[in-house]
Amino acid sequence: MRGTPEADVVVGAHRCEWLPPDRFVLTVVGTPTEADMAQLFDFMNAKDWKDPTFMVVDFRKLESLPANARRVVAERSKARPMSGVVIVGAKFPQRVIATLIHGAMKMLTNKAIPEEFVDDLESAWRIIDKWREGRSA
Repeated sequence: MRGTPEADVVVGAHRCEWLPPDRFVLTVVGTPTEADMAQLFDFMNAKDWKDPTFMVVDFRKLESLPANARRVVAERSKARPMSGVVIVGAKFPQRVIATLIHGAMKMLTNKAIPEEFVDDLESAWRIIDKWREGRSA
């Protein structure tokens, strides 16, 4: 992981870490419940973060993302949309679901949020670095 978490929360097998100044890393393991996702997003929304803030979502150990958990992600994300989301290790069905959630967020927020799929965390950090450079140019 690039950086040291300033704060984190563990909910069941899932974890969300805040890496100042501008990154959240959400690791989802197994099958999260609606309550799991709500607690993870409560943690993120309680942080005093500014735009731009990026999210890395680690799906390498995700089994499935039930509809009620997806609904929480879409609803909670519209309140404070990220500046970009990188999803690590998503299998094809998870990519489809993530793209649908991303589309719903775009419609709800009227904000085009970059989204990338990668195989490893190092690739995620490189993409975030590229997005940062693009914002400062």
